[in-house]
Amino acid sequence: MLLIYTGSYPDDKCGVGDYVYNLNQEIKKNYTVNVVKLSLFELIYKIVSNRKIIKLINIQYPSIGFSTNKIAAFKPHVAFILAKLVGLKTSITLHEFSSLSKRAQYFLKIFKLADYIIFTTQYEKNIGEKTLFNSA
Repeated sequence: MLLIYTGSYPDDKCGVGDYVYNLNQEIKKNYTVNVVKLSLFELIYKIVSNRKIIKLINIQYPSIGFSTNKIAAFKPHVAFILAKLVGLKTSITLHEFSSLSKRAQYFLKIFKLADYIIFTTQYEKNIGEKTLFNSA
């Protein structure tokens, strides 16, 4: 099973939600996919109750749903730490990394511990890799 954690999903007006919807439509042709939108409690429940069959947790960041307040902004970080603590493989899809503030980029450095980091364009990848893996 693939578990996707996102801050937005249709009917939300957010490109990340549309991206996740299309990704889900393609992946579910061959795999079981569960999409969790915003709810950290639902995510924790799914991880705990399905951890033996979850092959990967993919976290989509940022999105409109995670920008509602400072607590919501750190939900992906908590989800990531939990997934790592229970030994799940993790992937992070970073959207529009270059448009994030330097402070926001700094707080994403924890995601360099992910098994896979996905950037949406080569330009974003170049900036993201330089920022995430720079020790300063």
